[in-house]
Amino acid sequence: MPMVFVYSPAMLIVLEEYFTWGAFLETTLSCALGVAMMATAVSGYFIGHMPWIFRILIGIAALFMVAPGLTSDMYALVLALPVLIQQVAARRREGNAANIAT
Repeated sequence: MPMVFVYSPAMLIVLEEYFTWGAFLETTLSCALGVAMMATAVSGYFIGHMPWIFRILIGIAALFMVAPGLTSDMYALVLALPVLIQQVAARRREGNAANIAT
């Protein structure tokens, strides 16, 4: 995602008509989260092993997160929410299974 400045000129920092701290921070944070989501999709692991359907879902969410604008960020968060719920539930099941086994 090194070419994000194409979508958001605020990342260049040199164009006064586009740069504001708010736009810069929003773009930086959403791109960082998008890169983390894409890494999760590629590796197939977040809190635990991730089934392929959730890998696809988080990959699509990552693309939405890198796209400019709050609307696409909201779509990305809506797509990522089921993945997060599945991961937390899987972790709890593993924890419960470990407690029962001991």
